[in-house]
Amino acid sequence: MEFEVNKLADLENVVTEMLILANQVKIFALYGAMGAGKTTLIKQFCKRMAVTDEVNSPTFSIV
Repeated sequence: MEFEVNKLADLENVVTEMLILANQVKIFALYGAMGAGKTTLIKQFCKRMAVTDEVNSPTFSIV
């Protein structure tokens, strides 16, 4: 499945769809250029899942 997000307000819909899919799929692969908003999406996802840990970009750990 592929989602295209053009504005920040669209993230909520994507997170909702991801949460529905999470009942069947346990691994999500995110693809996008650096700065595209992958970490922002995951932060929103984790917020909806009530994750209390800090969510950071793994890219910045590598760079």
